[in-house]
Amino acid sequence: MTLKTKTVSIFDLSIDDTLKMFKSLYHQATYDFNEVLEWEDYKIPNLTYEYIHVMLDEDHALRNYYEHVVQPLLEERYLHKNEETEIHMFKRIAKEIASNSVEEELFYYLLRLRLFMPSSPTLMNAGREKGTLSSCFVIIPDDDMGSIASYWKNMALVQKYGGGVGTDWSAIRPEGEVVGGTNGIASGFAPFLEVANSINTAIKQGSARSGANASTMRYDHPDIMKFIDFKRDDPAKFGFFNLSVTFDDKGFMRCWNDEEIELVHMGKVYKSIKGKSILERMAENAWLTGDPSPYFLDRTNNGEWRDLVKGESDPFGFAYGDRLSHNPCGEQNLPNNGVCNLGSVNLLTMINPITNDFSWELLEAVSKIATVFLDRVIDRNWFPNWRIDRQSKHLRNIGLGFMGLADVFYMKEWDYNSEEAVSFAATTAKILTESSKEQSLKMGQELGVAPVLQGTDKPQYRNTDFTCIAPTGSISLLSFVNNGIEPFFGLGYKKLIYPKGTKSESKYINVQPPVFMLFDRRVPRTSHSFTAEEHLAVLEVVGRNVTNAVSKTVNLPNGAKKEEILNLYKTAFDQGIKSITVFRDGCREDLALVLTDEFDVDKCCAIPSHIFMDGCMTCQNCNWAACST
Repeated sequence: MTLKTKTVSIFDLSIDDTLKMFKSLYHQATYDFNEVLEWEDYKIPNLTYEYIHVMLDEDHALRNYYEHVVQPLLEERYLHKNEETEIHMFKRIAKEIASNSVEEELFYYLLRLRLFMPSSPTLMNAGREKGTLSSCFVIIPDDDMGSIASYWKNMALVQKYGGGVGTDWSAIRPEGEVVGGTNGIASGFAPFLEVANSINTAIKQGSARSGANASTMRYDHPDIMKFIDFKRDDPAKFGFFNLSVTFDDKGFMRCWNDEEIELVHMGKVYKSIKGKSILERMAENAWLTGDPSPYFLDRTNNGEWRDLVKGESDPFGFAYGDRLSHNPCGEQNLPNNGVCNLGSVNLLTMINPITNDFSWELLEAVSKIATVFLDRVIDRNWFPNWRIDRQSKHLRNIGLGFMGLADVFYMKEWDYNSEEAVSFAATTAKILTESSKEQSLKMGQELGVAPVLQGTDKPQYRNTDFTCIAPTGSISLLSFVNNGIEPFFGLGYKKLIYPKGTKSESKYINVQPPVFMLFDRRVPRTSHSFTAEEHLAVLEVVGRNVTNAVSKTVNLPNGAKKEEILNLYKTAFDQGIKSITVFRDGCREDLALVLTDEFDVDKCCAIPSHIFMDGCMTCQNCNWAACST
């Protein structure tokens, strides 16, 4: 059958073949896996959720993970009232986002099989009368009270519906400056940021999830040292605000070479300080609290998405790139009033568990359908601010990424920083981006290009941005895979959860990565076993092959030195990385993931022989096991 309708022809692939592939994956995986192994003529299923669901119906270790992690998360955050199940949730989302019945069926299988998962606001709010479907926003206040108050209001409304807000404080006059017309003295950025934090705390108490925020400031702002120290004394109080110091390339090198840096605001020089003191103070505070991070602005302004909008103006007459910040987790660099809806492809669903073959064909198909999904979200979206709405529809930017990279490495028994793993990560990011751009070009021909590109000689895409890698915290849990591009945090760890009906009573439970419970492979190295430079290997190649940015945390052991963090800034800069977050184990107590002694491999014997047995790491020589009994 040939599909001829305009709404269907937007797909840059065969709809019939893709639906058959999805349905085949669904039906194959509903059989018992052990029976499938006996059928020589039967294609082994990929690791879609339907295969996992078979394990949940049995007395499998995975059931405990589902009952204590996935199900509470669904009930607390995503499922609507009136006894909605996850199947109903996926049908609700597919129906709301799709433009026709074919899209609805494609989107349903996309979600049901866990091939792709949109960000939390889409899962929570699709089908509601009001509620944003987007995760990340940037709202930048001007240096006046009306603009700052507007920022507070819009931040609160965004967070009410599950979004996070990034902002830049560089325009705010420094502390001690005379306020014209009032004879008052400026308080600087700090009190305004404290009010924003109080708003976040209030919203968090009544929202489905905790709000996240990011704040940036230029390295040469007169209040920069106070900004760097902002979380030093009480990091838990400001735990939902991530801080970054913005550098242009020239400015970073001047700081690294310890040149005199003039601290300037509105053309007025306030004082000069040694450049290295800025970087050293950043590294010291990052060692203590995890903040702030360096944010290399020139890399962002020279990115592919900026090439598409360079020289163009936003709907309000401002040139793109003049004012820029990043979203709370750093994977999206956005202009003022910018917004992006995110979604991630689940790489583990594309691997065959027997042959370990990875389906590049499936990755391409899913990437294209997910691109259509995210583009449809733009038109279904609701925003609390008309400026954000206009900016979104002017740029039509999306943020397609992937998760489960470490799970694929585990299946293939590759170290995270091995040559094979780094090459695979680069190829995956490249195919993801190329597939999304091909689909966007097709949609531009059929549905119209992004307004900012109309009448230009630039490629006539439907969208102006395509790919990034988000941290995928909650949606990776729902998808039974590791988050983003991160290595496994630990062979086992404690996860902070909120039991059903007791939002205020959080607790930690012991967790092992689900893929360990499903398949016995060589014991992998985990996040804290890699050097800082080894962490950067995957980040560099993935960042080079996506159109925006990558959220990545360099997790360091507790004994890491401040000098290591300082040198890491320079290494990241030299490798062309856009931003880098460093976290030393144990530097703070208010953490969602915590390593636990129960999984401490040092308690094993002197000559260990580790294997995974029934989903648990076990030593064949001394019978030490990582799991509770």
